[in-house]
Amino acid sequence: MNKKLLLLMLSNKQPRRLKLIKNLLDGKKTVSTLFWGSRYHMLDYSGIMKHFDSIKNEDKIINELIKYGYVFPYDKYQYKLTNKGKTKKDSLIESFYLPKELSYGFDYDIEEFKSRFLLLIQVASEYSYNNSSYYPVQADFYDTNLIKAFFHKHKNDNFVDKIYNIINSFLATLDKERASIFANLMIGHDNYGLTYEQLSKQYNYSQLEIYFINIDLWILLIRFIKNNSSFLKILLKNIVKNKINESAKRTFNELNSGLKISSIAKKYNLKESTIKEHLLENAIFLSATEFPYNKLLSTANISYLNKTYLQQPIDLWKFSKLNDSNIDFFKFRLYQIMRSK
Repeated sequence: MNKKLLLLMLSNKQPRRLKLIKNLLDGKKTVSTLFWGSRYHMLDYSGIMKHFDSIKNEDKIINELIKYGYVFPYDKYQYKLTNKGKTKKDSLIESFYLPKELSYGFDYDIEEFKSRFLLLIQVASEYSYNNSSYYPVQADFYDTNLIKAFFHKHKNDNFVDKIYNIINSFLATLDKERASIFANLMIGHDNYGLTYEQLSKQYNYSQLEIYFINIDLWILLIRFIKNNSSFLKILLKNIVKNKINESAKRTFNELNSGLKISSIAKKYNLKESTIKEHLLENAIFLSATEFPYNKLLSTANISYLNKTYLQQPIDLWKFSKLNDSNIDFFKFRLYQIMRSK
């Protein structure tokens, strides 16, 4: 993991688990990871490192940050920033590029969209040179056939001009530097695009920052096509996805229709623990008014939990304090989520 990135993910006010930060950035979606990601106010960053091979040696890096006086161990697994570390973080916020276009509620399949778009640009470019003999951008079978069918349908309908105009219109929405970076990502006739390493040297960013700029640019293009180009909307098929998975959404709908947890589990031949995880996932991503806490937490439950954890920071609550109650871990976690809203 990049030292600067890790420093930006830590806090001087809240102890944070290194392993959990790593899992969140890797895109692991256990309920525990999602819950603590929400407590760290980092859910937007879920999965941003899935396609960049730099999440390794995190124990070595944290020890270096401790050595420099930026971080101290809060306990065996958690770390906090020192005052020196907070000052360094504030400086990095001004100088280090983090993604700005991520969405709390949606995931973007950037890699698939990128492969589709780059293949389309290559096809258009080679077609404009009347060249049919070239090595196409690597894409999976579905995406290759999608672009092939799209090309054959539109190639005689000012195809190249339409693509050219869409790209120019998109570039006009960007600042000069990001427009230049995006243009240098394109692949076409006798042009293979620049690598992260080449872009890093040319624009004076680290390769990780170039990767993050790349994420933002592709998200911006997805939104641009969605809002401005019916011609290319076919490229967006299955690209924008709700962060709540389909099974969890189904469970949520069944709960709202009046079914109990046991009935939902029986209907879909699932364990009740799985249904509870689905509901916790929904509670994490939905607002306080969207999730029906009253269906799962009774007035008595909430009253008891209020008294038990009165004026205690949510991050420090211990489930073990409820040993003598009939409140299970599911209700404890659900109450934590409700109180976090």
